Amino acid sequence: MARLDAPDLRTGMDYELFGKKPPTGRHWMWSKDRAEEAIRERKLRPNSKTGRPEYLVVSTESVATTMWDDISAYSFSYDFNTEKSELLLKRILEMSSNPSDIVADFFCGSGTTLATAEKLGRRWIGSDLSKFAIQVTRKRLLDIHNSKDLQE
Repeated sequence: MARLDAPDLRTGMDYELFGKKPPTGRHWMWSKDRAEEAIRERKLRPNSKTGRPEYLVVSTESVATTMWDDISAYSFSYDFNTEKSELLLKRILEMSSNPSDIVADFFCGSGTTLATAEKLGRRWIGSDLSKFAIQVTRKRLLDIHNSKDLQE
């Protein structure tokens, strides 16, 4: 749910909705006609506690829930006990960064975060104290450029 009032005053945008006017110094974001249409479509309703109008945010995009049971969290492809799957990292990086952003992993292990960032067009910084981890990560990153398959 989202609030319908906005800061400042706009002429004609302080009409009553559900018996309430906008708070002092604020106005409704929608015209009266649009608000009435939203009420008819059940997209605008009074808040159960305050009585003030609020609208349902409707999206055509699918929304990821907090239950990510559709993908495996771990991969174990490179013999690291806590190695995450590229699908998991792909979901996290796509939600939290944009192409050309910088992604950092200071305990990179097998390099899953860095490899996924590379495939998604992110720049990256990685480090690890283990020489084995650095060798595995280096090889993994170099193999990306020798492969035609950059999908997953």
